[in-house]
Amino acid sequence: MDALAASNVYELIINLLQNATMSTASARYTTDTAINLIDPKEDNSLFLLSNISATKSLELNNKVDLILQDLGVKEQSNRLWNNLDNLGNVVLAAQKNISLMRDVQQLLEDHHDRISTVFTAVDDAREGLDLIEETIIEFNEDVEGIKQRVNSIQHFTSSSIKESIKNLTENAKEVDLLDKDFSQLEEKTEEHSKQIKLLRKDLGVLKEKIDEAREKAAKIRIGVRSDVGSGCIREFLSPM
Repeated sequence: MDALAASNVYELIINLLQNATMSTASARYTTDTAINLIDPKEDNSLFLLSNISATKSLELNNKVDLILQDLGVKEQSNRLWNNLDNLGNVVLAAQKNISLMRDVQQLLEDHHDRISTVFTAVDDAREGLDLIEETIIEFNEDVEGIKQRVNSIQHFTSSSIKESIKNLTENAKEVDLLDKDFSQLEEKTEEHSKQIKLLRKDLGVLKEKIDEAREKAAKIRIGVRSDVGSGCIREFLSPM
């Protein structure tokens, strides 16, 4: 190795040693500084600074609470939180009410459909009532016509009917007497038997006619009008 090369090597080694010495010194300083920051006995230690900061923070927090208490802010804040809780309950109740209202709305729609059906039925019933009213009016008109016809035959009274029945009864009695007379004549004479038989035959036919008339008269209803104006009529069968 020549002298120049050796000189360069020595110079490099010296530089490396100097750099190592400087790095070691820097590391030691950093280490000492870190130890001082951690050591609670040192005035500038992180522990002491942290304690001081925590103490000041606690003091500030207490002062803030006192100030807020003096201003009533804390009470208002608590009231606000309570109001928020109440508001939340109101919102929940409103949501339930909305759901209930939807159910009620659906129910009302169903009832509306039913009511529409009822209205339709009522309209149909009204039409039926109108028809019934028209029928009643026609019936009243018919009744009035009947009343007029009844009034037109007032002259045909019950007394005339009774008189006719009485006459028929008397005629029947007379026929019976004649029959007896003819029977007596038949016994007295036989000469007139043929004539008597014919007469008796005629009398039999006459009796049948009278009986038929009496049967028809017995079925006649005799009406007695209590009050002509009121239309009150009492009826009874003939006593025949």
